Amino acid sequence: MFKKILIATDGSKHSEMAAKVGIELAVLSKGSVTALYVADTAKYVAPIGGLSEAKMTEVLEKLNEMVMVEGMVATEHVEKVASAASVPCQTKIVEGHPVEEILKLARPPVDVLVMGRIGMTGIERLMMGSVAEKVCRSSKVHVLVAHCY
Repeated sequence: MFKKILIATDGSKHSEMAAKVGIELAVLSKGSVTALYVADTAKYVAPIGGLSEAKMTEVLEKLNEMVMVEGMVATEHVEKVASAASVPCQTKIVEGHPVEEILKLARPPVDVLVMGRIGMTGIERLMMGSVAEKVCRSSKVHVLVAHCY
């Protein structure tokens, strides 16, 4: 039933748990996974002010590079865990708003999206994180939200 599994990752402990759950699901269903990281550079732009246009461009390029490296590390982790379980894995890093980009890819032929309850925000609370909640409300495919304990 769940042959094509999309795992949204941001490198947090919650997304690492989501990767384990998604890969276990792939093993059981003899399916494959795609590890998705959304590089959200926009969250860094607002606090930066008072810089010349050239300096702002330089800072944004460095931030973009840093976020892309973070994405490579996060998706490579999923790829490594999948490889150890003999599960085929693709990686995808895209730029944009996390909710929008996840929802663009969480469509058939994807059967299920697996993601962590809370991401890299560092806010530990009883409720789901805002990205997970918004994705759950609007997803066109099943969403499995992994709990990290």
